[in-house]
Amino acid sequence: MFFSEAGEKLLALSRLKGIGEKTLSSLKKENNFLEMTVEDIIDKSFSKKNTYTKSELDNAFDFAKNQHDLCNSKDISFYTIFDNEYPYSLKNLDSPPPFIFSKGNYSSLNENNVAVIGTREPTSRGEEIGKRITEWLVKNGFNIVSGLAHGIDSIAHRNTLAVQGKTIAVMAHGLDSVYPKANELLASEILENHGALVSEYPIGTKVNPINLVKRDAIQAALSSGVFLVQTGIKGGSLHASRAILQYGRPLIVVGQSKTDIANNEEKIQGNLALLNADSNKIKSILKLNNFNPNLLVKLNSSLDYHETLTLLRKNLFSPHNTENEDKGFDF
Repeated sequence: MFFSEAGEKLLALSRLKGIGEKTLSSLKKENNFLEMTVEDIIDKSFSKKNTYTKSELDNAFDFAKNQHDLCNSKDISFYTIFDNEYPYSLKNLDSPPPFIFSKGNYSSLNENNVAVIGTREPTSRGEEIGKRITEWLVKNGFNIVSGLAHGIDSIAHRNTLAVQGKTIAVMAHGLDSVYPKANELLASEILENHGALVSEYPIGTKVNPINLVKRDAIQAALSSGVFLVQTGIKGGSLHASRAILQYGRPLIVVGQSKTDIANNEEKIQGNLALLNADSNKIKSILKLNNFNPNLLVKLNSSLDYHETLTLLRKNLFSPHNTENEDKGFDF
């Protein structure tokens, strides 16, 4: 278990009104942060001298100390933007998460990671595509990042484990619980097989819709690319799809089976729109002002796999030593 030297100060600051994630991330520029007191930071870095009462400060300090104790008792590690071990993939974001909680194999966050995401209600063909893409990626040297939700997320995690790969589950709540509860055993298996559970939320935080959206962005941020296996036209998976393009990394939109297309399945319509629309329509679907069209990869057949791997490897955050390359498969 690791607890950052900067941890209690950042946690205390995070509990004060008016100090949000972007404000905390801006502290990266403070070279003397570890020597500064919380009061110094409030005064000198935030220009908020005498803004908080003694009671507010005491409550913030108590919260931070309690989180430290909980991390110790639950074997949860806590890393901040001031730690050398903070994930490579997050360091250069404009506003990186100021801290992250982790359980399990933290070093996997600094390996070659890609996200596999999609609807909670995939078609049977979508389940097969998700399984085969996951196994192909693991075979080619990648850890799999997903969100532990029902559907494609669970398929990605389970099939990574089935082929002895490592997988990382990004959670939208504190690491003292598992949501959905039905995936408690899967979460345990991830930890038992050298994977990790990750969250930017303090212990005791419950899941809510806003957290789920932010969770999706962290999935993308930890990854060299996102594979969108299957989604409806307004699916939640579009949050991570938008985020990866905003980070300047590839979004790989997976083609759909002829059967599902013929059946006009609802849960493939987001993929079909991204595969077939012009750039203006894509910006509308993903709620983007702009994006690099070269980073939206259309994975329609085995002919697209070599190019996809090449692009992913250009976006790695650590050395890639895998020489094996599968030619992929058709749907």
